Amino acid sequence: MSSSTAAATPANRLPLSLCLAFGIGTNGTASLIGVTGIYLLFFMTTMLGIEPALAGSLIFVTKIYDLVIDPAMGYLSDRTNTRIGRRRPYLLFGAALSAAAAYLMFNVPQFDSDTRLLVYYTAILLLFATGYTVFSVPYLSMPAEMTADYNERTRLMSFRTLFSSTGLLIGTALAPIIVSSASTTSTGPAQDATIIRPATGVDCVLPPTITGQVAGTMQGYAQMGLVIALIVFASMALSFLGTRRAAFSERHAGATNF
Repeated sequence: MSSSTAAATPANRLPLSLCLAFGIGTNGTASLIGVTGIYLLFFMTTMLGIEPALAGSLIFVTKIYDLVIDPAMGYLSDRTNTRIGRRRPYLLFGAALSAAAAYLMFNVPQFDSDTRLLVYYTAILLLFATGYTVFSVPYLSMPAEMTADYNERTRLMSFRTLFSSTGLLIGTALAPIIVSSASTTSTGPAQDATIIRPATGVDCVLPPTITGQVAGTMQGYAQMGLVIALIVFASMALSFLGTRRAAFSERHAGATNF
């Protein structure tokens, strides 16, 4: 049996703590994917009043942005040289950016013009894409540099798969519970009504019961954004801290092939 497929020797076997530390980073990225996959477009169109076609266009812009920033991030991390490694610094930087984006995405201030709202939300979407890439690209390059053993690399990726499931569960099951439990309905005199000017530029007059539901649901989204941001930062930061003792190989430090 070749050395690449043989079971890892005790000397080559990665500690369980290191495997857990690496894997938990995916808990953060999967939580982001779960939340944005379910809520982002709905939040933009229903809660912020952005026209669906325009909301879809903004999301599409971030995908084009990804095509540029992903290879650029790989090129940069390949050539980074710090005392804590070339990949790990980006895990912490990406954690901060991703957590900030998760919070700001669902905690939107009031703007006096639709244009400012669109500029703000475009910036947040680009921040989200940047944070995700800054963390994920170096992170996914780490297993090949943490061990030369094929089975141990497979073991690392199995922990990543495990935490991908927990992250998706957080994004798809926990987030709705937070939105629902944190939402409150404001009350007011029956004759009151609120004028809401969504990003479509159309004035809408809503009855107070509907206005209260919208305000309450916005509060729920704000709380959900905070909780998800904390989970994202904690997961990614733990991956940064927990891999500090890994014996990284620098054998792939040459030019990146695009």
